[in-house]
Amino acid sequence: MRYLRRHSVGLDKDKPLIDFSYARVDWKETPDGHVIMVDVLGLKKDEIKIEVEGNRVLRVSGERKREKEKEGDHWHRVERSYGKFWRQFKVPNNVDLDSVKAKLENGVLTLTLNKLSPDRIKGPRVMSIEGNDEQPAKINGNEAKQEL
Repeated sequence: MRYLRRHSVGLDKDKPLIDFSYARVDWKETPDGHVIMVDVLGLKKDEIKIEVEGNRVLRVSGERKREKEKEGDHWHRVERSYGKFWRQFKVPNNVDLDSVKAKLENGVLTLTLNKLSPDRIKGPRVMSIEGNDEQPAKINGNEAKQEL
């Protein structure tokens, strides 16, 4: 079951309406990678931003603009959502963040993320503890490997 969270501020038609919603998403894992599909109906690719942060967070954001009212227009119903949206995902350690590909087709943004080979998966960094032997603590980044 899917839920749409939506927050709106402003009730007067003459005051601006600030609308913020989460884009609907499907995420599947395949033997070769991960595929994330985001509904972005009515948006062009230059209205969507895709960011990858160093802490393995993938963020998709954008803004759907409200149609401008023209003098003489009388709206009977406004149901299509507009405003800013964002979704972010903490991707697993087995995802190659350099392989992210995005494709926009028929209102669906499809992100494809390849899996890393098991020997390239980075595990947690292991730190040695400084002791009485006057040796400074060392950070070893490549010694620990995470198993799948």
